[in-house]
Amino acid sequence: MTGDDNFAHNQVGIQSSPSVIDGVVYFASRHGGNVYALDAKTGKEIWHFDNQGSWISTSPVVYDGLVYVGSSDPGIFRALNAKTGELKYKLDAKMFIFSSPAVASGMAYFGAFNGKLYAVDLKSHQFAWEFQTAAGKKDPLGITLPDGRPDEPAIFRELAHGRMFDAMYPSAERIFSLASIVSSPAIDGGVIYFGSTDGNVYAIE
Repeated sequence: MTGDDNFAHNQVGIQSSPSVIDGVVYFASRHGGNVYALDAKTGKEIWHFDNQGSWISTSPVVYDGLVYVGSSDPGIFRALNAKTGELKYKLDAKMFIFSSPAVASGMAYFGAFNGKLYAVDLKSHQFAWEFQTAAGKKDPLGITLPDGRPDEPAIFRELAHGRMFDAMYPSAERIFSLASIVSSPAIDGGVIYFGSTDGNVYAIE
């Protein structure tokens, strides 16, 4: 097996952790980018949501009848009907999301590779606020576009030469220069805790 074969093999499978509520198992997949709902007793599929091929590495959270999950490309945070899988609404974070959401008191919180922690008001279905790391604001390597989206040719430049396996580590180093928030936030006593690729742990109100 070649290095590129290893790279391709690494891009499939289930990375998210399952959520189980009311006899239903919810999880997501990197391969195909689907979100699934299965009967917890039988394993029979109840529904799946097609994310049109984009990775979903995050773990879904079920809250008040909706399933919340973020996707890698193109950085979309979605709310799905827990019973049917129907898309209720979506928000564009403009950047890859590997951070699983945390939900508390009618708000959802998740991080993205641009060094931003997003807060979503689950009642209005809108972003309430965002916090960005210092490196994310500075963009020291110039790898984000003016509209805030990733400059993928700049990040994954080795791919232009067909060197998929060689692209893994330098591309990760480039995007981590934004002090990306890949960890999932934890909430306690009105404080949100999360880690960043800048090596820091943050606590914000």
